Amino acid sequence: MAASGRKLAAIVAENGKYRSGQVMKLLIQTSAWLLDWQHGTGQHGRKMQRKATRNTRGPSADEKRFAGWVKEHDCIQCGRPGPSIVDHMYGATFKRNKVLIGHRALLPLCVECDEVKTLGSARAYLNHFGETQAQSWVRLVEHCHFDIPQDEYEAIMDWNR
Repeated sequence: MAASGRKLAAIVAENGKYRSGQVMKLLIQTSAWLLDWQHGTGQHGRKMQRKATRNTRGPSADEKRFAGWVKEHDCIQCGRPGPSIVDHMYGATFKRNKVLIGHRALLPLCVECDEVKTLGSARAYLNHFGETQAQSWVRLVEHCHFDIPQDEYEAIMDWNR
């Protein structure tokens, strides 16, 4: 742990609620969690993946490649250089007209642009950026070398939020 971490641990321990060793353990766990979050990995360096459930399947190999392609792009709104956060526009398990679109409806966003929607809503996204998420997605897939299935494309455009 860096000297600044030890100094913080000593300051918190002086407060009397925690022993220095407890604070160091907490700092190490927190820093490991932050690194996992920053790099999009879970425990032991594995990528975080939603598991398949009874109601929906996990992402296919093509959908995983598409998500990787999205992650390497610059932020779709402000242009901040990638890798970006892969934002599931409607959630990973979202279906429209009985078509699973959650694994395709993805946007590359930087932390600040992602917070507009995460802390707000789809309407906050529209008000802040002047376009719906579906309109942003269309701008993204114009440059896409993947074949987007027609039923998924139509379902995303039909939802248009």
